[in-house]
Order: sequence, then structure tokens, then C-alpha cells
Amino acid sequence: MKVGSILILISWSTFCLANGGGYGSGVNVQGNPTSGEIARNKFLPVNLQKVEMQTEDLQIDLFAETATVHVRYDFFNPGSQTTTLAAFPCVALKSEMDDEPASAKTAIFTDFVIAADNKPLAYSVKGGDAPRVEGIQEELDIKIPKWYTFRLDFAPKQHRVLTVSYRAPYGKYTETISDDEHSYPNSLTYLFSTAAIWAGPIKHGHVVIRAKSVNPDEVKIRGGKPGRFQHSDKDTWTWDFVDFKPTFSDDIAIETSPEIKSYPSAQGDGADRVNGGRYSSKGDHWKFELTDFKVTASSSLKEDRYKPDNVNKFSGDIDPNSCWAEGVTGNGEGEWLELNATVPVLLDTLEITNGLATSDSLFRANNRIKKIDLSVNGAEPVTVELPDQMDPFDIKLPESKDVVRTIRLTIREVYPGTKYQDTCITRIRLFRNLTQAPEVHPAR
Repeated sequence: MKVGSILILISWSTFCLANGGGYGSGVNVQGNPTSGEIARNKFLPVNLQKVEMQTEDLQIDLFAETATVHVRYDFFNPGSQTTTLAAFPCVALKSEMDDEPASAKTAIFTDFVIAADNKPLAYSVKGGDAPRVEGIQEELDIKIPKWYTFRLDFAPKQHRVLTVSYRAPYGKYTETISDDEHSYPNSLTYLFSTAAIWAGPIKHGHVVIRAKSVNPDEVKIRGGKPGRFQHSDKDTWTWDFVDFKPTFSDDIAIETSPEIKSYPSAQGDGADRVNGGRYSSKGDHWKFELTDFKVTASSSLKEDRYKPDNVNKFSGDIDPNSCWAEGVTGNGEGEWLELNATVPVLLDTLEITNGLATSDSLFRANNRIKKIDLSVNGAEPVTVELPDQMDPFDIKLPESKDVVRTIRLTIREVYPGTKYQDTCITRIRLFRNLTQAPEVHPAR
């Protein structure tokens, strides 16, 4: 098994084509400039005003932790032969970047693929920063630490099709006071404004946003003109346009969750005072999460990034890209993972992130669990079938008035990987849903 180590500190992940609108004057490039048009420490778009963007078809699928973006452009060069230089930006929240070292600002998408006329197109990643922003960009106070730059050649009167797809983590921004946390909505920003530098308006386009495994009732689309996106289905929003001249006011931020406030459960009063966990509120809904539990396994691969403790991301300094991987020959049927509560408590839900869920390619390359036997406190196990997805999946624990001391998960059947036979689990979380708000004292 091989794991690509990608440090992602994107606060507002985004996608856009070229650097039009306010970006036309150039974008600062940090580091050594290359030859050609990238010179004098500036990235400058080249010849985009000679080429028409005739159509834009965009699809954004919203998953629990990430979004996938697929976009198709039709271009037309009405004049003589020309070569264009354009770029896509990765966007980060300025207030988070201010506290991060330069080495942390890598802001790289996963599974990024760009093609011209169905053939892969070479690109490079450059550092940079937009000199001026307005609209939703100004409101969110975002910066652009990375640009994906590429060249696209056009013959006279040539039509070309450019396609781009990638997976982007949501922007996550959390304020902390002592051990209290206030997490703002997860958000994905899409900048329509950067297409403004291509010749003329975008003649027509179709945009689809789908809530795949997030609650559609919690999705909010900020920015753009009111009423632009039509709620065509319970979990789908669409927008069709003609002769579109994008500006900063057309940029959008898609929020996929409400604000969450979280407090250590040890700050509770009376029966609500519990060690080893946290209380969190999402609107009027409160949960208790057990964060202090130990993990053992029947086997695991030798490297630290595959050890059992990795599934509890609250357990010390755990690499977010790590997982548990069983360590026997074959697919690992019969191997088990056991969770041991440091302080036994009532629980009703186990949330599992199946497989090696750090990228599409690694997820498919390695085994995922299809069926798992779940046993609480040594009781007779029940078999649960898991969907083949990267998103977290909730398993309802057997109803019981007893506190949970141990939970054992035994691999019964797997979805086979395309390259490796290692069966993996990325994360496990343990919850109890509350019927009323706990008595808890926020930090002062």
C-alpha cells in the first residue's frame, strides 16, 4: 500500500478558470519565476481576450467532508493561431493563513485532472495571491496561495473542449476559547468572476449542485443574485444562463453545515459532568461524543500510519491522512478492531469512515469493508452492511440501557481494492444523541 502525503490547509476550497475580472492586472507569484510570460514575479494571463468561452457546464457534488467538481468548457478562437496562458486558483481564508508558516500553505486539490479534447493537459502549481477582491471573496476575507497554470494552443477558427475534475476539502474555520470551540459552516467557494477576461460573454451555461451525502436542508448558497439557483429537487439546485458576463458579485460560497458549538463534557453540571468527551450543538440538536477511547486490533501493518489508534483522531498527535490497516495475508476477513472506553458511557451511534478515505485513487486501490460484525460489551454480534463510499456512515448501536465498555468490529466481507488487498478504516467516532441541552458552563 502506498499513501500520498498531501498537507491541505485550504479554508475555502475553490475552482475557477483563468484570472479575469480584478485579476487581469496580474497575480503575485511567490518563489522563483519561470521563463516566458511568468516573469518579474508576476503571473499574467495571456491572449485570453482573443478566445471566446462559449459554454460552461458545471457540476458540484457535496459529500460529507469534501466536494467533487466537474466542469466542461467549449472555447472558440475566431482569429489567427494563438497560445493562451490561464490558471485555476486554490483559495484559503486569510485569517487562517496569517497564523500558518509558509511551508503549510500548499493548498492542493486531490484527484485533479485537466484535459483538452479528451487528452491530458500538462499543468504546474504556482504560489500567488490575488491583488484585489470584492463580493463574497471580500466578505470571507480569502486569499489565493496556489494557482494551477496551463497553456492551451488554438489554430485559426478552432473549437476546443477543456474539462476539469477534482475533489476539494471544505473550508473549515474554528475559533477556540480555552477548550471551547465554535466551528463556522463548512464552505466551498466557486469564483465565476475569473472567467470575465475571456472574449465576450459566456454564451450559455448549465450549473448543477447536488447534496449527495449532506443534509439538503442545511445547504445554503451565498452570493450571486437572489433566486438565481432553482431548487429543482429536494437535493438539487440548478441554474441556466445565457450571455453571462461574470463579475465579483456572481461568486458563490456553498455552505454544507450550520455552525457547531462544542464544549468539554467535563464542564457539565451534575449528571452532565462526564470525563472523556465533548458536547456539541448543531442548531437545537445536541450530541455527546466520546473522545477518550483506546483501540486494539488483531493485526495491523507495521508502519505507524496504519496502527489501530489512528481511527481515533482525538488520540494524541494523529496524522489526519492515517488509517488502520489489518496486517494479514489476503483480504483480512476475521480480523478485528476493538474500541475500549476509558470512561464507560451510554452511546447510540458509531460513525465509521470506511477504507483509506484520503483520495479517490487510494480509496479504490485498497480494500473497503462491505460487511462487518459488531459486538457491544461482548454480546452476540450483529452484521452490518456498509456502503462503498468515502463519506462517514452512521451505524445505530443495539438498544441498551447499559453503558458501553467495548465495541468490537470484525471484518466479514470486503469490497476488493484495484491494487492492494489491505482492508482499511480511516476514522471511528462514538456518539449519543441528546433529547435536551446539557447543563454546561462555557469558558469565560
